[in-house]
Amino acid sequence: MKELLSVYYDQECPFCDAYAHYIQLKENYILELKNARDAHAELLLLCGCMDINDGFIIIYQKRCYQGVNALALLNTLMSNKGFLAFAQKIFQSNTLFSNIIYKIILYVRKTVLYLLGIKAKI
Repeated sequence: MKELLSVYYDQECPFCDAYAHYIQLKENYILELKNARDAHAELLLLCGCMDINDGFIIIYQKRCYQGVNALALLNTLMSNKGFLAFAQKIFQSNTLFSNIIYKIILYVRKTVLYLLGIKAKI
């Protein structure tokens, strides 16, 4: 039986939306993609200590993962051997590097959403 993997992300963010649809876990997991803007109350109930504005959140085996930890989880679960899987392995190999890059990605996301006229804070 397939395990449930719930991914909460900002569907209005072009980066988040592209990444959420790229991850190819559907073969081994029941992949549930949820727009954090629509499921904000549910997300607060399940992972109240995490702020979705700090990065996407994954719920897997009743545990919440966010940001760099969520990327590391996806890296271990992905069967894809393409460029993104390679990039994730590099990203995961150095924690300091990962945290710095992830903060840069969050800043770029907020800037792009601002330029698109979309409210960055959920």
